[in-house]
Amino acid sequence: MLQSVFEGKQVLTRFASSTDDLSLNNDNRAIILDTNGIGFWNNLKIVINILEPIIQSIKLLEKDNSNISEVPVVFNSIKNRVQELNLGDLIDINEVYKKLVEN
Repeated sequence: MLQSVFEGKQVLTRFASSTDDLSLNNDNRAIILDTNGIGFWNNLKIVINILEPIIQSIKLLEKDNSNISEVPVVFNSIKNRVQELNLGDLIDINEVYKKLVEN
């Protein structure tokens, strides 16, 4: 779903910049056009990149023939893929991984 929003960026920005439709308030228009300094589109891409390995891992673990022994391997794979994103201070994946393993 988030990917489809990102893929619709061009259409959404064209709509936001060409309409005076009252159903689109100025705050939403600023978010879509990225004129408010929040960096909506960049942040959306970061969220998609974080969630993608998690979604793929869930699909892998939900298969009928998956084994419980795959869980640590899959968690480690998620950890490695998120670390590759170089998110810096945004997320401490080692801390998240530690909490997941402890629970």
